[in-house]
Amino acid sequence: MHYLLVLMVLLLSGCGLSSMPQHMAQATLDQTDPETVAAAAPAYLLLFDSLIDADPQDVDYLRDAAGLYALFGDVLITDKVRSKRLSERSFAYANRAICNEEHELCGLNALPFDPFVAKMKTFAELAPALRLVYLQSWLVYLKHHADDWNELARLPQLEALVGYLLHHEEGAESPQLHLYLAILQTLRPAMYGGKPEEGRLNFERAMKLAPDDLSIKVAFARFYARGVYDKELHDRLLNEVLTADPVKPGFTLLNTLAQRDARELLASGPDFF
Repeated sequence: MHYLLVLMVLLLSGCGLSSMPQHMAQATLDQTDPETVAAAAPAYLLLFDSLIDADPQDVDYLRDAAGLYALFGDVLITDKVRSKRLSERSFAYANRAICNEEHELCGLNALPFDPFVAKMKTFAELAPALRLVYLQSWLVYLKHHADDWNELARLPQLEALVGYLLHHEEGAESPQLHLYLAILQTLRPAMYGGKPEEGRLNFERAMKLAPDDLSIKVAFARFYARGVYDKELHDRLLNEVLTADPVKPGFTLLNTLAQRDARELLASGPDFF
């Protein structure tokens, strides 16, 4: 699910650390070598841990740490045990961030559906960067806890929250929110509450709004095409990713990783279909 995370590589564009150059985020997104990013990430994880230890109430530090832990755990390492552990820290930081920013949101992720829905307007009033990191962190957490039915039972809450932001707060021009909603709608088969055809429309809308982001096509293939066993669509999307130029301002790292995933999905296609 890295296509969600590299979009906000450090949402860091200098917001959390005033001394951190704003150019860092852009340089990361324009990097063609994911291993370089992977080698640098652990130092920043420890840096943010130490900053949070010194100032546990700082919402910016908590937000940026949540984003970094999600990125590193979901994209840049392959050990499943470590990825799960890092996703837990990411989501813990994200929950602390929104709780420190607005006490009414403390424990939001654990609420039953109706009380959760009652808090969505308050959540929508948070800063956009904090909202996006929270959503991304929760999605990554769910990905790495897919064997926990108690956590998967909260998918309707997250889907409702993204839908609320998309239709009531963000308008119809947010490719990230269309992408998140599409993934949530296609994670489950229709017989188990999934909405694959609505998800397809959201994937298509996200692609139209962000044509330089190849990771959207990979997500479309992974979640929708595989979910409905549409091999023709699956292979077409992935081959389009592989033949595209990955070097685009702000998307180069994202697209490089998308091409890596596209090759892996195509290679495993014969066994899946």
